[in-house]
Amino acid sequence: MRGLGIDYGVKKVGLALSDESGSLAFPHSIVETSKVIETVKEIVAAEDVDFIVLGHSSDMKGKDNPVMTEIAKFKTSLEDEIEQELVYEPEMYTTVAARRIPGDKRGENLSKEAVDDKAAALLLQSYLDRKNV
Repeated sequence: MRGLGIDYGVKKVGLALSDESGSLAFPHSIVETSKVIETVKEIVAAEDVDFIVLGHSSDMKGKDNPVMTEIAKFKTSLEDEIEQELVYEPEMYTTVAARRIPGDKRGENLSKEAVDDKAAALLLQSYLDRKNV
């Protein structure tokens, strides 16, 4: 059961894939938001994706962040294009956590531009861990 994780952003979207057993998540790519639906369709077909996990953005009180309006629109558009199950997973602090991952051999932290796919992997892994308990 291969999963695809999506960390949606207004400008860029991070994508992550799980292994075939649905146990481990790995960063895949970062794409421009305007190209994400086509890219997701290509990945779903090429990688035999069974389900998609989309980050749900909320604040500390559980209230939806403003970007959730765009995420919900994206989810609806994507559901019109594919047959795979789409589920939300809380994404609180995934970008912050992704920035703490060493970025290169020198151990520099990742820049803002290079974390979206890692954040997608963290949210996908969170989902997988909950489902595989």
